[in-house]
Amino acid sequence: TQRQLDQNPHQNVTTAIPKNGFPVYMFDLQHTFKMDNGDRFDFGAYYFNADFSFTDAQWGFYRDLWQDAGFSWRHQLNGSLFGMKNRFVWGGLTQWMWINDHENEAVNGVRGSFRFNERDDWNNVEAYFEDQLALTDAFSLVAGAQVNYRKVSYDHLFPELAAGQPAQGDQDFFNF
Repeated sequence: TQRQLDQNPHQNVTTAIPKNGFPVYMFDLQHTFKMDNGDRFDFGAYYFNADFSFTDAQWGFYRDLWQDAGFSWRHQLNGSLFGMKNRFVWGGLTQWMWINDHENEAVNGVRGSFRFNERDDWNNVEAYFEDQLALTDAFSLVAGAQVNYRKVSYDHLFPELAAGQPAQGDQDFFNF
């Protein structure tokens, strides 16, 4: 009721979401190499894992396991071009993501038979560059570009689909 929410806005009577949230683990490593003239090279790598498991007595028991890993890089070069200060930056990101979804029926609030399973895979690759040419101390000409590629794949593992329905699919995305 509105009165209950006013007295304690943090209460949650649902059985769907764990009271303390979902377990999430992440490992991240970043490193910078500093070079001459202020040049630098940055590199990073990470791994992310989240277990979105929850129970809803009416709808079922769900387990969605998300894993994500990748690395990134960025290189900054400082120099001159046509006698003017120039900064050139290039870099990118590569990422892999895996999602595994499971679902069981709920029978009188108890885990019932297995009813659904799918797996999604995402692969991302991004690259960019930017050039900053200082025409004066107060005015710079900036030009850059970025390219992105993503491949998404889907596998329906259970239950068996009706005849003619695809159990797999994938899609490529590209932009510049």
